[in-house]
Amino acid sequence: MVSDINLKESVSLKWKKYNSDYEDKEKMLKINNYSKTFNKSYVENTSIKNVKYIRFSFKNYDKDNDEQIMYKLMKAERIVKINNYLSTEFLPEIVDIYYKKKSDKQKIYIVKEYVKGIYGTVNFLECITNQVDVIYDDFGNSKYLRSRRVIDQILDKIIDFEEYLYSKNLTYVGIHPSHFILGIDSIIKFCGESYILKHKDGYIDDPLYVDPSKFGNLIISRYTPPELVEYIESGGKIKVSVFGVISYQLGVLLFDLATLGLFLRNEIKKDKIMSAKIYSRSYLVGQKIRESILQLIDDEFRTNIKDFNTIRQVLQEVIKPF
Repeated sequence: MVSDINLKESVSLKWKKYNSDYEDKEKMLKINNYSKTFNKSYVENTSIKNVKYIRFSFKNYDKDNDEQIMYKLMKAERIVKINNYLSTEFLPEIVDIYYKKKSDKQKIYIVKEYVKGIYGTVNFLECITNQVDVIYDDFGNSKYLRSRRVIDQILDKIIDFEEYLYSKNLTYVGIHPSHFILGIDSIIKFCGESYILKHKDGYIDDPLYVDPSKFGNLIISRYTPPELVEYIESGGKIKVSVFGVISYQLGVLLFDLATLGLFLRNEIKKDKIMSAKIYSRSYLVGQKIRESILQLIDDEFRTNIKDFNTIRQVLQEVIKPF
């Protein structure tokens, strides 16, 4: 059962601003640019020096009316309850939650562990755009992606996370390279508990929480499949398969990985997938990756998925040649 939280002035834990160097400040600017909901800053505990954490507070809080503040407090409470309920290494650990009075408003803070991304990246989107996991030819040109690493350590881990959530009657609809961090030890941490929704018998069933006027917009450009957009816009009045959403988002992610992020601003359409250059070890492997992408986003295929093994099998086909 999900445990309740007790919002209070932080007594046992005292936080202060972390003494950041130039590199830290640059990273935090990037982190805040990616976040639609929270302002984030580095902090440290006064009793444990030089250990970095990240503190979250809602954006535009000072301009919110009482109703908006109420929904933000409800959102924060849900984030903490989900984190406590799941107690998983896939999510950054919440180490403290507290509020302070500011101009007669109850301002809430959430403090989480700091996760250091591989090669100093702040999220996996930077890995893609900076091509940090690409093998080059003798002339310094991008040649191919380390497909086995990508499939085994990233896409497969995403399915592990989704499978775990599914067993708890939850699902994550926020699959996007900016929403997870590949740590220096190759552990993946997911961001954005707001994208974790309830499901019932494999169909998303969380109509209250998809109201953008209350809890924010969950639609992610390119990555949210049409049926989930319709579910959100209709207030949860249509049936949407959890497996169909996951398959679609993994297909888009595989496309962005295989094309080294060169089409991040393009809509996902069949003709674009067919014409885009796939960076792989050989033409035949590239074609297999292309076929897998098309299959993962195909409407008929997604409608008929009944378990995670079906999605895994499509991805395993990609790495068979290695």
